[in-house]
This record gives sequence, structure tokens and C-alpha cells, in this order.
Amino acid sequence: MDSTPIWAAGDPVPDWCFVRHTFELDDRPIARATLLITASSTLPSLQYVYRAHLNGTVLGVGPTRPIADETRYDHYDVTGLITPGRNAIGALLYTTDDHRFQAELRIEPVDGAMITIGTGQDWRARSATDCFPEAGSIGTKVFAAPVEDLDARVYPHGFDAADFPDRWPAAMPRAPFERLVASPLAPVERHLAEPAAILVDDAAGMVIDFGRAWAGGALLRAVATAGDRIELRYGEVLEAGDRPSVRYRLTTGNVYRDVWTLTDGPQELASWGLRVFRYLELRYLDGAPELSGIRAAALRYRYDTEASTFASSDPVLDRVWQLSADTIEALNLNLYVDSWTRERLPYEADAYLQQRAHLALDRDPALARYSVDFTLANRTWPTEWPLFALLAVHDLWWTTGDLGQVREQYHRLAGLLPTRWLDPATGLVRKPSDGGAAGDLDRGGFDRDLVDWPPSERDGYRFGEVNTVINALAYRCYRAAAELARAVGEQVDAGRYDSTADRLAAAIDRHLFDPDAGRYVDGLDPDGTRIDHHAIHAQLYPLWAGAVPATRVAGVIADLAGRGMACSVYSAAFLLEGLFEHAAGAVALPLITAPGRRSWRHMLDLGAGATMEAWDVEFKPNLSHSHPWGASPAFLLPQGLFGLRPLQPGYRSFTIRPQPDRGPERAEVRLPVPDGTIVASYQRTDDRLELLVDVPPGRTAQLALPAGTGSSDEVEIDGRTCRLRPDGRWLTAPEPLPAGQHRVAVNLR
Repeated sequence: MDSTPIWAAGDPVPDWCFVRHTFELDDRPIARATLLITASSTLPSLQYVYRAHLNGTVLGVGPTRPIADETRYDHYDVTGLITPGRNAIGALLYTTDDHRFQAELRIEPVDGAMITIGTGQDWRARSATDCFPEAGSIGTKVFAAPVEDLDARVYPHGFDAADFPDRWPAAMPRAPFERLVASPLAPVERHLAEPAAILVDDAAGMVIDFGRAWAGGALLRAVATAGDRIELRYGEVLEAGDRPSVRYRLTTGNVYRDVWTLTDGPQELASWGLRVFRYLELRYLDGAPELSGIRAAALRYRYDTEASTFASSDPVLDRVWQLSADTIEALNLNLYVDSWTRERLPYEADAYLQQRAHLALDRDPALARYSVDFTLANRTWPTEWPLFALLAVHDLWWTTGDLGQVREQYHRLAGLLPTRWLDPATGLVRKPSDGGAAGDLDRGGFDRDLVDWPPSERDGYRFGEVNTVINALAYRCYRAAAELARAVGEQVDAGRYDSTADRLAAAIDRHLFDPDAGRYVDGLDPDGTRIDHHAIHAQLYPLWAGAVPATRVAGVIADLAGRGMACSVYSAAFLLEGLFEHAAGAVALPLITAPGRRSWRHMLDLGAGATMEAWDVEFKPNLSHSHPWGASPAFLLPQGLFGLRPLQPGYRSFTIRPQPDRGPERAEVRLPVPDGTIVASYQRTDDRLELLVDVPPGRTAQLALPAGTGSSDEVEIDGRTCRLRPDGRWLTAPEPLPAGQHRVAVNLR
């Protein structure tokens, strides 16, 4: 962009700011119009700096958070909003640091040269601090974001319209951005969501349930007298009591409360910032305004709600999938973060799980790729997290078939592996002991073993210099690194990584398996003695990683079957995926909807509007209902219950391995894949299992069933009887299924 950054003048420079500009166009047809826009800085509030407007329409918010020292600019297609005659661009801005806003509108007439309209001294700007007086922060110890005590009496209603009087002062030029880089993402747009229910509507106010969580704020229409005041309270849950009210003081430390002072007559008011909420309470403080048109002003990243579906004969399972899908839709925004409530920070393992859920629901990988690039450049503290960044690169390649990110980031990948801690004597990853206090946030520094979070969910895990969880994860990562190396032609690296993985697998079995107990120990003491404890994590991570020898798999599964969900929401994803991958869906699936406090069913029972970071406040008193990485059923159901997993990058070949035992009697799923959709369904009775699968054009599917599924090793495929061949814990069809629809029938008795 060649335009000049601007802001409102003042000493000090105001944190809140309005900018606007009008321009004239003739009536020539327009081929395309694009608005490029950015602002700085996103860092103090870890959220957006601008809300962009054009001719009375809210375009969206931004900019995209930068990965390093660059400034990212977003782009909006505004072709349909430009009109002949007078037009207006506007923005409402907020930041406490580096106050700069830059925009450039590029209009391409059907015939003629491009018209460029960019920010500069011909723009108008004014402080917005009178509209939003200082009222504190809705944030936490990690970030500060403004309370929005909006005063509509001085708000410049219609500032984004062409006929608004141009009486503001000239904008103040600011220093140019040193490095402007286009965002590869779609912009975050505003989506107006209807209430699901009005719980209270009386003389004191209203309580509104949106039925699910959204990130953003409120939009409402009112007819009022100047000076009428309303209080807005946002929350994830309701307070206990006879009259429903919203718990706006969150357990995370956020306080979601604003006070709006209304102006005379009809008006439309909208929040600017970002809160995650399911419920909104409106309290009348002064006067009696007439409120109408109440909506959630949700901030939403591009998401195809039709790309994926799941439906079954189990209504609870369906609700779990829908909760997961709604969570991803609402909380993706334009960066994968742990939560938009308490921290607003990306963490590698969280991004990995969110990526898995997101791409099982929507096929656009741009957000996943950008978020993984961010985590690769901005690592966080646990030992495990860089390893999950490597797995995210690997899995994104396998999901999309695109090697571009692998090639771009390959130089970083070797540094993510725990090679420096490999013990030459044993082949295991050995690190200085954390002294049993691993994961304590007040200890500072990097490379502390996490195992699980919160610490109360570690099943009594005992830390040593050798940690079974770290070694299992390292094994999986060396195998993944070998695949990545081969894919980009680095054969020497691939051989070295495979050799390390082979040695790790042998060492895990030799040193970390307790033959007397028939289970893996948590790790080794400094003298090499096995720690006399067998936490669930020491079983589930080796199984998920593929580090358990075939002869030990049945014993590990039997052990896990007797433990239930003795781990956190985070580790549950790996527990369940490991079970599904080893044909133990009959153990895995019931855990998703199990009664009690440790399942996604319990989240539904608690009224969660999005997936929670812990099963219950009993396990994490400061939990929030705003963690998209907790939406793992979104991928566990299509990839576990139906076994739809890629055999080749981009799903050019994939497995279909249904595991309906102890599952719903019928189920169907749509899974988006690059340039296509896999559709599968099954119907199960006491005597027969019938499966339908649509294989997209240009692909093949490998059918397999858990050993022991049918009355024999024969199945009927498209009316023809086939004999399945033994393949470990599976029975596999002799030939892959070509593109098209196929019917499979299995006699169960």
C-alpha cells in the first residue's frame, strides 16, 4: 500500500479513534473493488484494532495478528457496496500502543485505469474517548481490553454514511509501517445471531439465551430518552436463583459488564470488542427504553456450515458433535488460540487439536496453515509443545496433500525434535528431573514436562529424568519427521529419523514396560530404576503414538478400559484416538457420552455453549467455556467411529473402518476433503451391519473391520461376497473401493 497511516490528533494520542473519508465516483461499471486495511497494534489487547465500515455497512474487524515483526493487512471484496456518486469509508479504532491505521481502496472500472483511494491528510479523524470513557478492562493478567461504557449521546451515528457532515479535523499522519505483508486469511466479519430464547422480559430488564457461545458483543435497537442507561452483562452460564441472571464475573477473572447511555429517539447500538458468551442480560438502570432487534454481534471467520454433517440414532452423541462444530464455527476467528476469554494466546498442542477439529468440519486450510506458522515462530513453554507443532505440519500435509508448508518450514523441524536429550546409553529421551513440580507456572523457563493440565488431572503421574509420555510423543514425531523428510527429498534425514524412532520404540519397550504389572511405568528415576507408578497417561500416549508392540496392545487396551476418563479434556483426545486406531471403538465411543462428570455429555448437562477446558469446575476452578481445542469429537467421530483416515496425503486413498459396536444403531457422516466430500452411513441390527460409502472422484477407499465383527471373515461388497484378510487387529478387504457409491453388508451372527 502506498497510502499514509493516520490517527486522530491529540496529546496524548487518543486510544479510541474514528476515521472517515468520502469520495465521488462516476457511473462507469466496476469490475472489482477491494479494500486493503490494517492498524496497529494488536498486542496490548490481543484482539482487533479496527472495525471497518463502508457506506453504512460493517465489513469486519482486524487486522490479522502478525507472526513476527511484520504488519498484516486484510482485504475485503467491496465490489457490491460501491455506488455511483458519493461514497464513504469509515472505521472505529482502539489500541493503547502504536496508534496507526492505514487503508487503500482499489477500484477497477470495466474500462479505464485503476482508481486508488488511500489514507492521508485528506481523511477526517476525531477522538472517540468521549463516546467510550475510561472504565477499566474486561481482561485478565494476560491482556487488557476495554470496558465499553458507550455514551450514545455523543456517538457520531451515521459516520460511515456518505451524507454525514464533514466537520471533523484532518487526520494526523503517522509513521509508515516498515513491513506490510498481505494476510493469507479471509477477514473476520460480523455475523448477527438471533436469540434462542428470552428467559426474562420484565420491568427490570431482559435475560437472553443465544443457545450457544459466540465471540463478540451485542447489537440492539432502542427508542429512548437521552440519558436512559442500560447495563449489559455477558456470561457463559447463569447464576443460581429464582430469577435467571447472568454470571458476568467469570471464574477466569474477566468481568463482562458494560453500561450504555442512550440518546434521544430511535437508535442502533453495537459492541466493538470481543467477549465469549452464551447469555446476555440487559438491566434498566435509568429510564425505560424500548429495546428491540437484539442480536449477538458475533465475530466470525469464514466457515462452511454445509461442508460437514453428523447424525445418528443417539441424540446425545449428535448434540456432542454439534457442540463441537458450533465451537469451531464461533471461536476460530483468525488465529487458533487457547481461548478468547482468559489468555488469547496460541499454544502448539491446542492449535494441533483445533486444526484437527476444524479440518474435519471445513476444508479451507488457510487458517490452520497460518496458525501453525505462528506457533512455529512463537513457541511456548512445555517440552511437548514444539513436538505438536511438528505433528501439526505433518497432519496438515496429510489432510490437504499440499507440501508447500513442509518445504517452507522444513529448516525449522529438526530443531523441534528432542535430539539433544537422547541418551546414548538407552536411546531414551532423558532430561533433568522437574522434581515433581513440572508444569508449575511460577517456575519460569521452557522445556518443562506437562503430561496433562491442570495438574490435578495427571492421575498421580510421577516425574523422573525419563518420562514415558515424552518418549512416546518423541517416537511419533520422529516417525512423522521421517515422512516429511522423504516427501521433500531429504533421504539422509529420513533414514536418521527412522533409525532414531526404531531405537526409541525398542527402548520404550525394554525400559518403560513393567512386565510384572503388565503396564507402562511413568518413567525412570535418575539411577535408571523404573518408577513404581502406572498413570493412565503412561498407557494412553504409547498406544496413541503407535509405540506399543502388537503383542502388548490387547493388555494396554484392557487396562485403559478399566480406567474410564481418568485424564483431562486435552489428553482425552489422544486416549480416544489411540483406542479407535487400535480397533477398540467399543471402549472409546461410550466415554464420549458417559454419565458422570468426565465426558462431553457432562458439558451439555452444564449448559456449555462451547467446549470447556476441563470436565468440571471441580477439576479446574477457573475454567472457561471457550476452548476450541476441546472440540475433538468433531474429528473423533468421522475418523474414529467411521474410521475415515487418509492413507495418502490429501485423502487420495483413505480408510473406512467403521466401529459401531456399542455405538448408535445408525449413523451418517459427511467429511470434507480437498475438492470433494466423503459420505458414509451405517445401519446395525442384531444380525446385520449395512454400510454405505461414497468415494469421491479420483480416490480409493480401503475397507476394514475390527477382527471379530462378523460371524465369519466374509462380507458382501456391492452384491459380491469377499473374504477379508487378517491385518493385525483388523480384517481388511482384498481390493480398495474405487470412486462411486458402495454398499457393504456383514452378517453379525
